[in-house]
Parts: sequence; structure tokens; C-alpha cells
Amino acid sequence: PGRAPCRPPGDMSGLSQQDHPEVVVATSGRSSCQTCGESIGKGENRVGMVGRSSGVSCMKWMHPQCFALNMRIEYAPTGRARCNADRDGALIGKGEPRLLMRMMKTSCGGEVVAKAQQIYKPANAAALLTRYLSVEGVSVTAATIGGLDELEAEHRQWAVDALEGRDISSREVPVGTPATKPRAAAARSGGEAEAGGSEAAALPKPAAKSAAKPEGKPAGKRAKKAAGAPKGVASAYTLWCKEERQAAEYAPLSFGEAGKALGAKWRSLSDEAKAPWVEASKRDRARHAREMEAFAPAPGSPSAEAAQPPTKKEEEEDDDDDDEDAPLSKRRRQGKASQTAAAPPPLPQKEEEEEEDEDDDDEEVEVIE
Repeated sequence: PGRAPCRPPGDMSGLSQQDHPEVVVATSGRSSCQTCGESIGKGENRVGMVGRSSGVSCMKWMHPQCFALNMRIEYAPTGRARCNADRDGALIGKGEPRLLMRMMKTSCGGEVVAKAQQIYKPANAAALLTRYLSVEGVSVTAATIGGLDELEAEHRQWAVDALEGRDISSREVPVGTPATKPRAAAARSGGEAEAGGSEAAALPKPAAKSAAKPEGKPAGKRAKKAAGAPKGVASAYTLWCKEERQAAEYAPLSFGEAGKALGAKWRSLSDEAKAPWVEASKRDRARHAREMEAFAPAPGSPSAEAAQPPTKKEEEEDDDDDDEDAPLSKRRRQGKASQTAAAPPPLPQKEEEEEEDEDDDDEEVEVIE
């Protein structure tokens, strides 16, 4: 009782992203510049802009020089923005010069992106600009703000006079051509890419995945090894591992750790050190070839069945399976063709039709009478 209520930590409800940037003296040395990432020492000047962090409005800090270098003047790309110093005033027309006060931040990939910005008409920002550019250590002036050199020659002097606070009320506001955004340029260059006028057309397209299934064994099925078949060929690395694994240094290691250590050591060996194991692998390959020539699979084993030619019954069953695997439309056409061939020829009905026509004529005459 009698004490002021505590303010919840991180409560920044009083801040707004429309607040003008402010110049203050750092009360501690814990803050760092959003643009360059370097720390701001205690007692140094710093410029604060309201930004968003985890959904909460908070103050972000920059060096005055970094903040001044982040400013930019450009032609308005649309006519939907208002001046931050005159929220109830008229919109900034498309193509009119406007001043951006931005908070730029370097991402993890080294790219500098705008995290927050405020838009001003040059004449309305003159007083604020004088305050920011007069801070000690700032070398930027109204005539050297970024983007001025990209304006048309007859519009630059108007922009400088407006930023320096000169009277421009009697002069017409210039209108230029806004710079094309990269994303919009990429969308418009689609037609040029087809005609060969864009660099994107020269880039190789990724190869399409083939829908054809590889010939041979069905995917997911592995042929069974015949009983008594010769042992497979051992590689040089496998033979070396069997010998090297017996060393005492691998005893305390798990199976996975020992495998990583063996692989690293094998890669570090020279060709001369690997030569004996390569020769041993070649001898083992020759042994496997000799044993496979002398190997006769037992009757009934998968190897023996694969070696026997298919019988006539099996060939007929394979043909039936092929018919079943055919598309449904093809099978329907085949069924209609067989029904047409098996059906007897239709009987002549010419005389019966003539008699029916005569009866119809008699009936019509009687009705007329």
C-alpha cells in the first residue's frame, strides 16, 4: 500500500512504430547497433527506433552514423503512403520524392535488410533531419543522403532544398519514374526468358525425374542366396578393418564410434599403405570367381530355378498375366472385338420391312376415308 504499481517487465505498450527516431545518450554499455552489430559504449550518442521483437514493440538502437547512412530518398513507388510527420495530410503521390528513415540489420547470411522504416515528405522532415545530422560523428549531409544521385538531375536540387528547410512552396513538386523492384522485374522478365532475352533462359533446367522403372529385379525385393554358395568378395577396406579393429585403441569405443575412427584413419592412409590390402582384395576376387565356376546349385534352390528355362505352361500364364495388366480401355476394346467376331451375321429383313410399310399405308388410307 502506498507504492506505485509495478510495471510488467517488457511492457512496451506506450511505444508506437510511428514515433519519430530519437537521439539519446546510452546509460549503459549493454546495447549494440542493429546495423553494424558493434556495441554502443556508455555515454555515447545513439539513435532509437521502435521495432518489433517477438510480437512486442521495443526500442532498437543504432549508431548515429549508421542511422544517417541508412537514410534514403527515392521516388514513391505507389500513391498509398502518408508522411509520418503529417498523418492527416494528403498522400504522397506516386513518383514524388520521399525520404526513408530506416533501421537496417545484417542477417546471419550477411545480407542487410530493412527491419523498420518511416516515410516522410522531404519538406516535413527538414527539422528532424537537422537534429540527426548535427550529432557529433555524423558525416552525412542533406546533399549526400543515399539515393540522391539516382534522382533525375532537375529534381535533385529541389530535394536538397526541401531537406535543408528552404522555402519550396512556390515550386512544383517534381514527379519521376520509380525504380523497379527486383521481384516485379523478375515477374515481367518471364516473357523475355522465353524469347531468349533474359539471363534466366540461359540457366540449365533441372533434369526431370524419369517415370520409367528400372529393368531387372523388382524394387524392394532381394534375391535369396543359394545354400552353399561361395562367400562374397571382400573389399580392401573390409580386410583392413578386420585387422585394424583388433588394436587396443578401439576397445573402449562403441561400434559406431569405432566405425567412424576406422573410416577416418583409412582415408588418411597413403596409397602405399593401402596397396597390400588392395592386392589382398584382388586375390579374394579371383578366389570368388573360381569357386563360382565350380559351384553347382542344389535342385530346388532359387539359383537352380532361375537357371532352368520356363515351361510352355508358364509361358501361357505369363501371356495371360500380360493381358490382365493391360489398361482397362484396351481390355474393353478386345472384349468388343471378340463379341463381334463370335456373333452370327444378321438375317435379311428386307421383305418383312416392306410388308410392314404396306400395312402402314393401308391404315393411313382408312383413316383418311
